[in-house]
Amino acid sequence: MQRNTIDSIIGGARGSVSTERAQTRVQGSFPRGRRTEVGDDIVHAQRDLTAAIVLCIATSGLDPKDIYTALGIDAPTYSRIMSRQAHFAQDKLIALMELCENHIPLRWLARRCGYELKLLQSVIERQNEELRQQLVDRDRQLEAIKDFVRSTRT
Repeated sequence: MQRNTIDSIIGGARGSVSTERAQTRVQGSFPRGRRTEVGDDIVHAQRDLTAAIVLCIATSGLDPKDIYTALGIDAPTYSRIMSRQAHFAQDKLIALMELCENHIPLRWLARRCGYELKLLQSVIERQNEELRQQLVDRDRQLEAIKDFVRSTRT
């Protein structure tokens, strides 16, 4: 059952349907305006880097116009890229992943080349510090709420 779900999401990335129809299925499978998390099984099922880029864009929840404008790509070129009539500029790949807030193309490339990705320790440390600060802020808010409730009871 899981394989059927993956196939329907990636829209025949193994070549069972035309690229254009596959792209339409991928883009139509995710709600616009809301970022979607994608599992490794779906990322690794993409047949090539272009399919991973299409998935990256589709799952971002961003409007295509916002993406190609931010990347400095004109609409006709973007359309050709998405229909596989042109190649995505490799020097824009990092900007795309940052814009879409996912690393699907990088994850696909790493797996394709036999590597595993993991965050650098400094990134993990920074994220941990941010989470600690959020906890401190929430603790302060909770204490303020408790103080308010205590004051209203008396």
